[in-house]
Amino acid sequence: MKKGRPRFFARWLARSVRGTLASGVVATASLALTSAMVFTLAAVSAGIPEQLGAELRAYGANVLLLPRMAPLRYGIGAFELGAVADERTLEEGALAGLPADLVDGVAAGLLVRVRLRDVEVGAVGYDLAALRRLNPLWRVSPRWPEGRCEVMAGATAAARLGLRPGDSVSLGEGARRVEVRIAAVVETAGGEDENLFLPLALAQELSGRPGQVSLALVRARLEGASAEAVVAALERAVPG
Repeated sequence: MKKGRPRFFARWLARSVRGTLASGVVATASLALTSAMVFTLAAVSAGIPEQLGAELRAYGANVLLLPRMAPLRYGIGAFELGAVADERTLEEGALAGLPADLVDGVAAGLLVRVRLRDVEVGAVGYDLAALRRLNPLWRVSPRWPEGRCEVMAGATAAARLGLRPGDSVSLGEGARRVEVRIAAVVETAGGEDENLFLPLALAQELSGRPGQVSLALVRARLEGASAEAVVAALERAVPG
């Protein structure tokens, strides 16, 4: 029995040492992994403002530019404050003064009311190519309008008025009327689904307001600057 004790003690000591070494390897690996994670998070977080700004711009406009003191009328997103007697506008050309280093895209719009099938409908005229670049996530079926006399209908308006792609309809405001083709139905997941979307020049013609816009959707670069500072710069750049 006494001779077996040293062998037993040696085996127990060897197992303990091996266990301690194994535990040490695990602990060291854990520490190394934790350090790597902290380093990676630190490296990623350093670029978050730039990446976040770029990702947010991918979702569309982040600034709504309106004439000073202009109330919001029918059908701009979820905003609806009712009709007003004095609807203010901006000169379309004034938007050329927006600083290129702060702006990644602009779509000027003009709000109008048109009659379609004896129903008064809210519509907005846009540079549709610019609107498409600002809203890549909109679901447009089958395609975006092309040319002066193609328009698209928001999904809600299309369902209410029985409009389908390929339909030819007559639009008018007052004595002005024009034949247009419904090129698409669009789902925006917002209040815009209540509208018709016209080419800006057509909306200006129907309303008798050439060169005028009611608003501008702006995709501003927010990396490295506060939103308030960017908005203030945009406001200074556009008279009124």
